[in-house]
Amino acid sequence: MRLCIFKKLPKKQILLILLVPLLLQTIEYAYSMDKWQLPSPQIFSMTRYALLIAALLPFSAFSQKNTSFKALFYNVENLFDTIDDPAKDDKEYLPTAKKQWDTKKYFTKLNQIGQVISETGFPEIVGLSEIENRVVLEDLIKTKNIKGHNYTIIHAESPDNRGIDVAILVNGKQFKTHYTEAIKVTLPGDSAKPTRDILYTKLVYSKDTLHVFANHWPSRNGGEERSEPNRIVAAKTLAVAKDSIVKNQPNAKLLIMGDFNDYPTNVSLKDFLGAATDPALAEPKGLVNLCGPLFSKGEGSDFYKEKWTMLINMIVSTSLLKSTKGFKAINAEIFKKEFLLYKNNKTGIETPNRTYLGDKYVGGYSDHLPVLVNFVWNK
Repeated sequence: MRLCIFKKLPKKQILLILLVPLLLQTIEYAYSMDKWQLPSPQIFSMTRYALLIAALLPFSAFSQKNTSFKALFYNVENLFDTIDDPAKDDKEYLPTAKKQWDTKKYFTKLNQIGQVISETGFPEIVGLSEIENRVVLEDLIKTKNIKGHNYTIIHAESPDNRGIDVAILVNGKQFKTHYTEAIKVTLPGDSAKPTRDILYTKLVYSKDTLHVFANHWPSRNGGEERSEPNRIVAAKTLAVAKDSIVKNQPNAKLLIMGDFNDYPTNVSLKDFLGAATDPALAEPKGLVNLCGPLFSKGEGSDFYKEKWTMLINMIVSTSLLKSTKGFKAINAEIFKKEFLLYKNNKTGIETPNRTYLGDKYVGGYSDHLPVLVNFVWNK
């Protein structure tokens, strides 16, 4: 029985277990040779046992694996620094602009985002959209709420005219990042504006791999119908990237998250990407939109025309949903706490507590609510 236990322990731990008793035996012998006054045999036995336990504790803690994980996606609504970047159209968010975006407001917003990450339980994977650059991410992970929680930054500059990007924060103590790529989305037409890249990363925990895509698809400016072709292009681009992984690894585990500027029932997600809104309707090696059930119940991440809508979507592969070993996705949930909401006292209607109303600073968090995916780890 003891040998079976040793087989499961790291070599360094086994070595320490063997050396601690030998060291104590040597000390005991040295005392006896010099005829010094010794503690009772019982005391020596207790000391050996206590030191052995102390030696084991760090290794035991290190060898334990998490039994649950979280992934978060949050559109943070225009997280810009206060410095003009000539290569970007960031003039709206400068101290001299109408919005008077200054250092105090900037750090207030950073701390608010840090609070959301903290209040959601420090998710191991955090997807963000509408961030200007790597600098704001570096400032974010230094904020008081999340400083010291081992977040590493995955980011690439997008060609978007406004300069807003997507990014992923990962718990670097838990995950190893094996590969990262910014996938370009080329919109049709000679006069088409450049849009955000899709950010892909391959994460490894223990011996399991998670393929993560962070998205911020083209907006609905000009109306849903007129702008829909742009999101269909983004869906097709993502589908190609997804298929290239699944072709070589049929049971690959995928997490596709982001602000898609479309609902779970829109054709871009349901038909062109192939994300079913119900697990029972998914293809055997297909995708499931975990936000589908929430949306069907009238819940949402955004508020538009007097109702909640779902522009933030969390999509997983069926292999991740039905997994019996390693990562297994359970469900999605909207993080809808009072501090993230603004209540209209006249109507009683609650909406996301945003940073600006037009050019008026109201000091809220974002015009979107964060969405989480809960995972368990099966040994």
